[in-house]
Amino acid sequence: GDFAVACARGYDQPASAAGGCWSFGRNIGGTSKWGVIDPLVPTAALVASDAFGTVASMSTSYVAIGSASANTNAGRVWIFGVNKNGVGKFGAITVKNGAGSDLFGTSVSVSGTYIAVGTGKANSGSVTIYEASQGGAEAFGVVKTVVSPVPLTNENFGAACHLNIPYLVVGSPFSSSVSSVTSNAWLFSQNNGGSNQFGNVSMLSTSFISQ
Repeated sequence: GDFAVACARGYDQPASAAGGCWSFGRNIGGTSKWGVIDPLVPTAALVASDAFGTVASMSTSYVAIGSASANTNAGRVWIFGVNKNGVGKFGAITVKNGAGSDLFGTSVSVSGTYIAVGTGKANSGSVTIYEASQGGAEAFGVVKTVVSPVPLTNENFGAACHLNIPYLVVGSPFSSSVSSVTSNAWLFSQNNGGSNQFGNVSMLSTSFISQ
């Protein structure tokens, strides 16, 4: 593509560790060079420790910026439209918030008009799938919340996710027992079990014996 986003979660403007993200364009400043176009400006002002830009993902239509530590570890994801305010200018659309200590926004992944957001909590992690037209134009309503098919202690389901419609891969890096640590990756398919049900297809697993 001709555009990219780069972020610095520790950026200290407008407040300490508020974070920042910028759009870049190909061939700006010279052939094959990537130059800064604009900062991404959220719908509400950033505050200290928002860590805006901890994780980011982009499709040709949308950008999702996540921070699990924002809002006192409830977490937050900011959604922007690519070229919404002009070529290379990414306009703010909406914000999705976690609750309690969800760590919402631990992971994000964008595929077309779909956005996956992981919580990554130790014992109750999940990945929520949003779609741009769900509930209205660019409303980004919830399509499905995916949870671990086999919940395991401290697995951190949702600590990592990758969405490439029709497939979703979710990481569970820390499922532990007395003698081993098991890292799992779950594969889901969008219409497995019904339309937009994101049913489980298979599990990839690797175990490491503790020393």
